[in-house]
Amino acid sequence: MENNEKFSYFGSYDVTVDDKGRIMIPVKLREEINTDCEGILVMGQTFRANCVSIYPNHEFKRIRDKLYRNRNSSVHYQDILRTVVGTAQDCVLPKSGRILIPRQLRTFNSIHGDAVLIGMGNRIELWDLERWQDHHKAVKDSETDAYDKVLKKFDF
Repeated sequence: MENNEKFSYFGSYDVTVDDKGRIMIPVKLREEINTDCEGILVMGQTFRANCVSIYPNHEFKRIRDKLYRNRNSSVHYQDILRTVVGTAQDCVLPKSGRILIPRQLRTFNSIHGDAVLIGMGNRIELWDLERWQDHHKAVKDSETDAYDKVLKKFDF
């Protein structure tokens, strides 16, 4: 973990996407965002998940710079770059707390109506509520030992 890396975002918050594609960031997250990055965010497609990642600007820059430092011509690298960097858009959190989720990201992830914000430590994910519930159930019901191996490393 880098010295300036913060893990401020946690918890889940039900939100509603209005007809204009906006969501209201809950007060607790708004306070964390304003403290962490003065409300300056970057949002984009999450690689290999059907959700939008919302990063504090410094965290997105760290990830982007790490990708650039390790660039190569492999198809997989190019796909990751297209997804993470190619869909990124700046966003400033206004005092009202209401932000617009770009149409492209809403459409690609089928985010409309009921949604959920998930704190992931260094970023926030925005999921369509039904997709989040399906994903959460699939993880919970999975028969793999992979999760047990990861959890064991953390003494869970």
